[in-house]
Amino acid sequence: MGLGNPGRRYAKTRHNVGFRVVDCLAVRYGAALRERRARRYRIGRADVGGARLTLLQPQTYMNASGEVMAAALTEAGGASYAEVIVICDTLDLPAGASRLRLEGSSAGNRGLASILAHAGHTNVPRVYIGIGRPEAGDSVPDYVLSRPRPEDAKAIDAAIDRVCDHFDLVVQGDLQAAMNVMNVRG
Repeated sequence: MGLGNPGRRYAKTRHNVGFRVVDCLAVRYGAALRERRARRYRIGRADVGGARLTLLQPQTYMNASGEVMAAALTEAGGASYAEVIVICDTLDLPAGASRLRLEGSSAGNRGLASILAHAGHTNVPRVYIGIGRPEAGDSVPDYVLSRPRPEDAKAIDAAIDRVCDHFDLVVQGDLQAAMNVMNVRG
């Protein structure tokens, strides 16, 4: 489940790295993302080494991402929150860093906070893509909803590629191996 905001206006913003990872995975694995307007998400399926992968992009805004989880889990064959991998941005890592975590707080990401609130626990695995922090005096909302500087964009693109290159490890359930290659400081 990649987090982001729907619409072209947000497509290349820092806050949409989760959507970008899902788009990348859809291309690599040949999954067509279909709009489920009534359920407020885009969904696609792929086979990855014999394992079934369901890709999801909530079409709510970031802060309401958890609202689609019940319907999405049902459509994904009755999956549980423990089987969900949330992909989202974080201010706590430099641009281009990535980190797979198996549980924990939302680290200030309101979309992840919405998912954890709907799950009722923090045992939801997630991949963070670092977007860096705004400069002193810049507002966080303006920063996350803006496009990164060219050097940060290049680093974020590399992190997205790294996560996509090794996502098969996640799908196959080898989370330790995935952590070994995804947990990079940028």
